[in-house]
Amino acid sequence: MANKPADIIQATIDFWKAYTGQTLSTQEARESISNMSGFFALLNEWEGNEREAASKEPAGKEGQE
Repeated sequence: MANKPADIIQATIDFWKAYTGQTLSTQEARESISNMSGFFALLNEWEGNEREAASKEPAGKEGQE
């Protein structure tokens, strides 16, 4: 399992090479990692916002619109 930054970058390059047949540059791999990290951070933020909003709803109102 990749655990050092260089390993993660190489794993990203290897993954996309196998998936697309094209080799990413180191910079492209870094950008891909950054984009995916940002995407999942945003999903996590949205989920937190939904949980916070749900916790403020009166009892028995969850899931009703």
